[in-house]
Amino acid sequence: MNKLWGQPDLILKLMKKMTLYIILLVYPLLSLCSKLRSLLTSRTPSFQWASALNARDLVKQAQVLDIGNKGLPQRLFLFFCLATPLSTALYRFLIFTVVTGCGFRATTILTSIVGIIFNQAFGLYLYLFHLLRVSFQRQFNLLTLYFRDHEGEERRCRGAFFSTVVDFQCFRGLVNLSIFVMYPVFVFAISTNLTYQYMIVNSPCIMDNPLNMSVSQHSLRLAWLEIILSLGTYLIAIGGIQVEYVFNNFITNLLHLRSSEHRVFWNNLIKDINHVTQDSYSFLVTIIFSFISIFLAFNFSSQNVTDLIACNSTTAIVCV
Repeated sequence: MNKLWGQPDLILKLMKKMTLYIILLVYPLLSLCSKLRSLLTSRTPSFQWASALNARDLVKQAQVLDIGNKGLPQRLFLFFCLATPLSTALYRFLIFTVVTGCGFRATTILTSIVGIIFNQAFGLYLYLFHLLRVSFQRQFNLLTLYFRDHEGEERRCRGAFFSTVVDFQCFRGLVNLSIFVMYPVFVFAISTNLTYQYMIVNSPCIMDNPLNMSVSQHSLRLAWLEIILSLGTYLIAIGGIQVEYVFNNFITNLLHLRSSEHRVFWNNLIKDINHVTQDSYSFLVTIIFSFISIFLAFNFSSQNVTDLIACNSTTAIVCV
């Protein structure tokens, strides 16, 4: 990527690579923040989301799912999370070796191995998000039954309520942060690939050479495949575009249990719910950045779209 810096006509290519790197690196960086959070003695409220990835919290949520006895839930989704990144990484390896005709070079093999490792890590993180979401859904269902069996026992119910909600707030903060980063990146990736696809048609260097055309078409297919699979897997993992619905469904089920016999108990509980319920503006900010991404992507001009291609050389493809 260092060859792309300071090249005005290669900004589009630089942005394409950066979107891929950001998607692959965001979750290892979140894990690093979680590790740093566990080492801090002070408890910074704005950094509470990092607790969701602590080993102790993960073990707590695994106990809710009873993984020791029942095993991992949704094994098919785990296979999907591992198989799809591996398939795109292998497709990329074939493009750089077979389609371009460059052969099996040491740098290509090493780059592909590193890419496979990061792609697999990305898939595992998405499955971890899925596990945490399912765990909290089950925990909220158990908490609803607990309220039903102990209706009117305000002290016990409030303790169980806040214990669960505090953990979920950390998970929700983690998901909102990932949404804040990932959605604009996905929108920008879609916009740049659309721009790239239309600009190829106006490039004689690509259109007049069958090999150049083949490389460009495979690169575009790979880019769209990565976007669709990554975005689709992410949406399945968190169960939609946001995770707030998990808590909202719990509140709805809880209020269905309300009875006039314990009016004071339920009125105090509603006050607690209003206290912990906070409006999140992260999605609004995400939408704003997404529109900015669309504007930037479609306003690139005079870009060099000859990916892996040197039009002014004796050979069509430059193997690096």
